Amino acid sequence: MTIQRVAVLGGGAWGTALALTCARAGRNVTLWEYEPGNAASLEKKRESRFLPGVRVDNEIKVTRDLGDTANSDAILVVVPAQAVRSVVTSLASLVSVLRSRILTASASVRSARMNMSC
Repeated sequence: MTIQRVAVLGGGAWGTALALTCARAGRNVTLWEYEPGNAASLEKKRESRFLPGVRVDNEIKVTRDLGDTANSDAILVVVPAQAVRSVVTSLASLVSVLRSRILTASASVRSARMNMSC
């Protein structure tokens, strides 16, 4: 399977950096952002509020519609760890698991109080 269309879910610093890396590797990239203010910054200023000074390539499509990511060959889930379940649950009804590869690259937890139990 050739991976040409890549969706990155999460427009924070890590998601934006991965979207840029994929685009610069010649992939068609859609960057999905949940937070309206950051999505507007990504679309209009071509910059993530979480990665100031780094310009988002014009070839990267920015969206707030999760459905825009459904036809991707690979989907990188790069949302805060506590949001992974809800995002993937929403995504599940939109994508074909036989067609899309879904990878998670979540690295942060945004919470005033962190409670981790194993």
